[in-house]
Amino acid sequence: MKKIFAICLLPIVIIIACINQSKKTTKPNQAYVQDDSITLKCNYTINDLRSDFLDKELNKIVKNDSCYTVRDSILIGEDLEWNSKIFYKNNQISFMVENNWRDKRKISRIIILDENLKTSDGLGIGEKFINIRNFVSKKIPSMPDGYFAVIDANESKIFYHLDVEKYPDLSKGLINNIYEIPDSVEVSSITIQ
Repeated sequence: MKKIFAICLLPIVIIIACINQSKKTTKPNQAYVQDDSITLKCNYTINDLRSDFLDKELNKIVKNDSCYTVRDSILIGEDLEWNSKIFYKNNQISFMVENNWRDKRKISRIIILDENLKTSDGLGIGEKFINIRNFVSKKIPSMPDGYFAVIDANESKIFYHLDVEKYPDLSKGLINNIYEIPDSVEVSSITIQ
């Protein structure tokens, strides 16, 4: 009788141990990677996003009790499609991570739209160009018509996209010198790639 009871009890003990192991959580301000999975934290800097997400596997993001709501998405463009995850904070899009059509596993780009996310130099969305000029590369990258970006001087994977709507010369790519960029143009988004 004791053998039967012990044999019946063993699976219950194993199940309880597995449940307790799966309930392990992290502090909200702490991200960790365990078994190649990415567990979210509440407070990121732009530099944290780069190190925590870029080149990691998209499907390894663990949805936990962090401050973010995460939604899966599919992006489509020119007969191509790729996957992304959109991160919402306070019902607003904070940032988006995406793979690309060549490698559908790894995160290749992070798009930041949240003005509360800053670089280690304190730069972020809404910043006027006069305030970031000394922190960006003097070389202006090639962009498609209608877009204009500058690259962080210390981190070549960070691009500051400028709101060119009021500046036709910027949107047409007619400015090739950062000293010709109007001081008042603002950063509209930041991309890490």
